[in-house]
Parts: sequence; C-alpha cells; structure tokens
Amino acid sequence: MNLVPCVAILPPANQVLAQPLPPPLECTQTAFKTPETLGEHLKRRRLEVHLIQSQLAKRLGVHRVSVQNWERNIYQPATELMPKIIEFSGYDPQQWQQPAIPR
Repeated sequence: MNLVPCVAILPPANQVLAQPLPPPLECTQTAFKTPETLGEHLKRRRLEVHLIQSQLAKRLGVHRVSVQNWERNIYQPATELMPKIIEFSGYDPQQWQQPAIPR
C-alpha cells in the first residue's frame, strides 16, 4: 500500500481571500439602563459583550430557550448554574435581596 502525504496549501498571509467573511450580525436589541432582575442583568451583560442567546447558552451549558426565558423573567436558573451566571453577569442576586422586615 502506497501512502501519500497530505499537505495543506494555504495562500500567503498578505493575500486577500476571494470572498470576504460576512459582516457580524447587527444587534437591534436594547439593554436595560438600570436592570433590576437577574434576567435583566443577564441580558444587559450579554449585549455588552456582543453575544447572541445561543452563544451564551453554549457557554453556560444550557439550551438557548433557557436563556430566553431567564431574560424575560419567565423562569429562574437552576441553583447549580448560579456560579457561572454570577461570574458572567457580575451580578449576585443574593447581595441585592432586601432583608425581611420584622413585624
């Protein structure tokens, strides 16, 4: 059996490709100026770093619909995901909870 080495031939670094890459997607969403909920903080941070929901979902290891539901405040993330979410968003909801007022 004759083996033929495989060599990739790449264009020189200064050569322009025939078809340029498509421009990045333009985001038309707006973030909350003063986010109050975890979902609002998550959306604001996601838009600041120019991610779409599926990209954030992949980083967190969840489905895109989960991120969508969190941002809409339909559901709250599972407790085991909170460390990753806090690290990404920089917002810890436990710090901002109002203490119960004794009666």
